[in-house]
Amino acid sequence: VAGTIQTQLLPDNIYSAKNFSVYGKSISKSQLGGDYFDYLSVSNEKFGILLGDVAGHGVGAALIMAMAKAGIIQSENYWEKPRELVLRLHQLILESKTKKQKKIMTFQYLCLNSTDGTGVYSNAGACSPIIVRKNESRTEELTLSGAALGAFKRATYDEKNIKFNPGDAIVFYTDGLVESRNEADIELGYDGMKKILLDSWDNSAEIYYNNIYKAYLGYIGSVSAGDDLTIIVAVFNPE
Repeated sequence: VAGTIQTQLLPDNIYSAKNFSVYGKSISKSQLGGDYFDYLSVSNEKFGILLGDVAGHGVGAALIMAMAKAGIIQSENYWEKPRELVLRLHQLILESKTKKQKKIMTFQYLCLNSTDGTGVYSNAGACSPIIVRKNESRTEELTLSGAALGAFKRATYDEKNIKFNPGDAIVFYTDGLVESRNEADIELGYDGMKKILLDSWDNSAEIYYNNIYKAYLGYIGSVSAGDDLTIIVAVFNPE
C-alpha cells in the first residue's frame, strides 16, 4: 500500500514548458525508495523543478516524501522564492522529528522563466546539478551550500541566479548516479558523470535522459544498482 501511495506522489515523466524540454524519472532499488521529484506550474511564464532524497528507505522515507509534497502544495506563495520555500520545508521537517522519527531530506529547487531562460536556485544539501553548455562543449556545477532539511535547528539557505543560453541544459541527479560502481568496483565519480552528460546531449530531454541512462547501465555492467537513481533533464530550446 505504501509503495502504491509513494508512486502516486511522483509526476508524469514529461513536463510541458515553453522553450524548455523537460523529462525526469526515478528508479528505486527497493519497493519503497527515498527519492522524490516534482514539477510546479508557477505562472504562465515560470515553472519549478524540485528533487529530494530522504535518508534511507521504507515507510518512514515515504512519509517524509508525502509530508514534503503536502508542504510544497501549501506553500504556493513561495514558489517564486526558492530560498524561502526551502526554509519553510526545513522548518516543517524539523518540527516533525521525534526520537523514533529522525529522518532528514536533501532537497533542491529551481524556479525557471520559460521565456528568457533565467532561473533562481536553492539547495539544501543535495548533489549539485550540472549545467551543460553545449555550444561551449563544457559543463559546470551549480554549487550552493545548505544543510539538509531537518538536520540543524539554525540552518540557513541561499539562492543563486542562473542564465541559460540556447542549447544549454541542466541535469539534476541523486547520488545513485555519481556513486555508481562498475564491475572493477571503480566509482563513476564526478568526472566520469560529467563526460557522460556532455556526450549524451540531445535537444529532446527524453532522448537526453535515455542516453544518460544507457551510458549508466553500460558503466555498471552486471553490477546491481547500489542506490535509488533519479535524473531530471531540462534543455533550453527557445523558438
